[in-house]
Amino acid sequence: MYVMNATIGCMETRFGFHRLGRAAAMCLLVSGAAWGGSVAFQVTGIQNGYTIACGGNGCGGKFDAEIGGTADAEGNLQGGTQTFVYCIDAQNTVMIPSSVYEANLTGLTAGSDLSNTRYGRALSQWDSTPSPAQPIDFRTTAFDFGASALTPTALERYRMEAWLVSQYAVLPGTDRVAIQDAMWQVTDVIPPAGSSGSYVTPPYPAGAQGAEIQTLLSGAAQFVAAGAPDAYWGQFTVVTNAGPLYVAGQNPAQELIAYAPAMEPMAVAAEPASFAGAIAALLGFLMWRKRGRKQDQSAALR
Repeated sequence: MYVMNATIGCMETRFGFHRLGRAAAMCLLVSGAAWGGSVAFQVTGIQNGYTIACGGNGCGGKFDAEIGGTADAEGNLQGGTQTFVYCIDAQNTVMIPSSVYEANLTGLTAGSDLSNTRYGRALSQWDSTPSPAQPIDFRTTAFDFGASALTPTALERYRMEAWLVSQYAVLPGTDRVAIQDAMWQVTDVIPPAGSSGSYVTPPYPAGAQGAEIQTLLSGAAQFVAAGAPDAYWGQFTVVTNAGPLYVAGQNPAQELIAYAPAMEPMAVAAEPASFAGAIAALLGFLMWRKRGRKQDQSAALR
């Protein structure tokens, strides 16, 4: 039985008790390539302690979801892959729990096809109001870190989002609002002239909160520019509603990132020298894991 039903902008919430609080052990890595085409998808609950406070710009944070399976008599997916998803999209909404809808899954490894994502396409219609498809105009085109800057490609922009997702496990709970605001700023867009007014302005706070957001954005840009291996990016999957796909004004249609960590996340704002060392350490860790798997397989054959 539901105890609240409220529309609050980015994320529409309908809080209940029957599907909340799944254990982290249930989280499974998903890959867009493994599914092949769209799949049934449902946002099923809120991860209490990770979701930021709900306000005029909606809820953000960590949510339970189910990918694949079949809908039962109550309209809930059963028998699919349970995972965690994170909000990266301020322009669209989804209910919690959502209805079951078709979604495309897109990986973030090198060469990934982003044509089924909201913000990775070259052209898009703004919303359901008939209008020609236009280039997506991001509000922030370059992200500074130190004396350098990253002008992200579409893939790099999603990778910035993925790194920010990983910071939920690194930074204190008090930083979650800043993390979410940074994620919304990465995909913030400028609506085309004459659009129907469906644009939602993400938070751009000043003062200490704004400075923290800038630190997070710089850390994300620096990490992406450093070039982590595909084994790292393979932990993330973009979940996007299947067509029709617009930039804004859809429900259930919030773009999300599924994250199934297979390694320790890297902390924010490393200095350049230490950052290079961290990348080297990450590569070493991946090689160690690969050798360990080979040894385990060898032992099993003996």
